[in-house]
Amino acid sequence: MLALMGGGAYAMYRSGQLASLPFLGAPGQSATPVIAAPNAPSVTTPETAPTQQSAAAGVNTVEAQFLKSPLWSLLRREFPEWYNGKIAAVRTQTVEGKAPKEITSNMLREVVILRRQQSGPALAASSPRLRAIASAFVDNLNRLKQHSTAACYGFISQGETSPTVMNAGSTEIQVGIDAQLRAIFEAVAEGRKSPLKHDSPRREDYDVLTAELAKRGWNTADLQMFANAKALERAPPEKVCQMVNDWFSAQLAVKDSATQTRLLSEALKPIVAG
Repeated sequence: MLALMGGGAYAMYRSGQLASLPFLGAPGQSATPVIAAPNAPSVTTPETAPTQQSAAAGVNTVEAQFLKSPLWSLLRREFPEWYNGKIAAVRTQTVEGKAPKEITSNMLREVVILRRQQSGPALAASSPRLRAIASAFVDNLNRLKQHSTAACYGFISQGETSPTVMNAGSTEIQVGIDAQLRAIFEAVAEGRKSPLKHDSPRREDYDVLTAELAKRGWNTADLQMFANAKALERAPPEKVCQMVNDWFSAQLAVKDSATQTRLLSEALKPIVAG
């Protein structure tokens, strides 16, 4: 598993090594992200060259489908120049006769890149926005776990570009990932306008988190495993899926808002920037 820095565990805090918590892998560059995408209409394949009139109609239809997407509407408002450039690419690819699935994948790959670039503003958003991202992430883990352990584990280790997520063929999963991206970019929009500086988690914050994890059956060995990249790599995929789910669910269950915000602002780094 490709490790990403971000977050921490109580055991690491106690040992003075609260520097990194590996559990989310950096998305593979060769994979194609499957994020909830507008359902692009059928276009003529390269084997049957479209006429100029049909090509223009295809361009208009594809672009209209992107405009219907809540995610792309948000991106259009917040990043107009970026959006115009991507829609221009949609037009070009449509005229070239590329398949709708390929066009959608190309555009969504760009969304993932933009998400990483905007991680700073996203993490500078308010507590409700951070909670929304974490909630969307947990919802996605639950959906993927219901589909298959492989899909859940693939999402944790490779993000949206995981082949198991890409090949899941589930509209519900795609819609869930789309919702997570919207939550992130809504946080980006807020963080760009009114950035907040969140404090790092404190020792007592991890005491609270440990208590919440204990309610979910965690013990010292679990904490040590979660803080150890190699141990986590050797763990069964279903164990990893459950632990990552517990890690964020426990933080969402923390009642004190300030404590929760400090924890989430750290734990969300790999989700937003990875």
